[in-house]
Amino acid sequence: MADSRVVALASHSHNLHRGHLSMPQGIRQPAAASRAYDPVTKTYEPKVDYYKRIKKDFARSAGIIARRTGHRPKVAVWPYGL
Repeated sequence: MADSRVVALASHSHNLHRGHLSMPQGIRQPAAASRAYDPVTKTYEPKVDYYKRIKKDFARSAGIIARRTGHRPKVAVWPYGL
């Protein structure tokens, strides 16, 4: 499929669908949709760390796709359409 030029390979993330703690009230949301909340320090994940986490996740996904297909994805489809 990847060699056909009819199908475009896309990344949809590696692990950004999992839920994580995102609010002090114990609410969990998809990891792509929100910054993590740390109940120990009572702080939210800094934006810079959130961006790094997202970038690292998509890089991991793209690497796996490239190793398995020989092609790097040219498109990223954001989990939950955010």
